[in-house]
Amino acid sequence: MQRWLRMWDLAKPVIAQVHGHCLAGGSELATTCDLVYVAEDAQIGYPPMRPMSPPDMQFHPWLLGMRSAMEMYLTGDAITGREAAADGFANRAYPAAELEAEVLRIA
Repeated sequence: MQRWLRMWDLAKPVIAQVHGHCLAGGSELATTCDLVYVAEDAQIGYPPMRPMSPPDMQFHPWLLGMRSAMEMYLTGDAITGREAAADGFANRAYPAAELEAEVLRIA
């Protein structure tokens, strides 16, 4: 966990570009980034919650709000990239074909 938190101390912003599945540790890693851009059809969640325990890095409530984060934690269900942007997990969601170009433009 300490290695992931080092990203917060970097002098330059860290940008996450998420497409496909961003589950478990991937979703935790994305929460440590300064900016997060996702494909509209990305799947973001923490399914290990079902058989194990909540994430080690519990930033989801600060990003999603308590209710949405608790639903994600307690069910283990994933949300789409579109939902992630609407709920505050991501800055913006783009169609998958446009994601890379948009992230590069912003960077």
